[in-house]
Amino acid sequence: MKQIKMALPAPVGASRYELVAWEFGESGPLAYLQAGLHADELPGVLVLHRLREALSRLEREGALRGRIRLLPLANPIGISQRLLGRHEGRFELGSGRNFNRGYPLLVRAGERCESLDEARALLLERLAGLQGRSELERLQQQLFGWALEADLVLDLHCDGEALVHLYGNTRQQEALEAVGRRLAAVAILIAGEAGGMSFDDALLQNWYPLCEGAAWPVPLAVTVELRGQRDLAPELTAQDCERLLDLLTERGWLVRPLTTVPGDPVTATPLAGVEGVVAPVGGIVHYLVAPGQSVEAGQPLAELEDPASGERSTLQAGVSGLCYARVPGPLVVAGEEVIFIAGLTPLRQGELLGL
Repeated sequence: MKQIKMALPAPVGASRYELVAWEFGESGPLAYLQAGLHADELPGVLVLHRLREALSRLEREGALRGRIRLLPLANPIGISQRLLGRHEGRFELGSGRNFNRGYPLLVRAGERCESLDEARALLLERLAGLQGRSELERLQQQLFGWALEADLVLDLHCDGEALVHLYGNTRQQEALEAVGRRLAAVAILIAGEAGGMSFDDALLQNWYPLCEGAAWPVPLAVTVELRGQRDLAPELTAQDCERLLDLLTERGWLVRPLTTVPGDPVTATPLAGVEGVVAPVGGIVHYLVAPGQSVEAGQPLAELEDPASGERSTLQAGVSGLCYARVPGPLVVAGEEVIFIAGLTPLRQGELLGL
């Protein structure tokens, strides 16, 4: 194991942030796992620290067949942000930018590469030529560069209240469904382009144009949502660590016995088919369904109670599908997406990811 430290430029005086990663293995393809890009999403942070301990042992036992790089806290800027006594890790307070949006498009129209190595060298050279001016830009460029070096990228996040689910690219559906089963995901949401240039999507918007007409394999990039923000129990952390170890074993980075039972098979559904059920009025939310439940179009999902008048209104599903996430509440505002349903039929176009 080796530790990698990367300092970000100091915005004022001597203050600075530092990325700390751990890498295992000496040679071979690289798997890159990061967590905490949204720094208020902490389940993945705990999981990667536990994974680091397991990989240290496995490396000593000679079980590695490639390189594995872990970045348990990908956002030292966001982890230190507090606003009016609350942690704010999703948006950079100075600019209002989402830490997981706006990654660069480095390819030019019509460019093609003859091999994965050629494409990787081109992308890394282009990335190195960018002049990041702010801490945020430099952070994003460093993370993107580490991911471009890898053949497998797992970006660990979580939702408000949710079960495990994945985001990925339509062209990687088969691999995503295999990952989803190994991680016991309940939903896999895919798109050819999600919009907003989030971390995993931006990687593939760079890789795929360069391989058109070629036979070389594009690296697999996946966003893994590890349940909800409060799902931090040690038994869940241990379970997720074991499932990641089994995933790395199945994909050839480790040689060891599998220790977990795969989840039920899940067929990927279009990200464009997700309904974010919107609260028409603000109020105190009383949920009638939980993540993991199948719902039918027209089914009541929640009741909203006006805290001033006591009047109640009911939220209903617009589509049939699986409820995979909801906001924690208890108070929601008019126009807020409250419950998320993975439907089978595309409903939306354009920017498919929320803020």
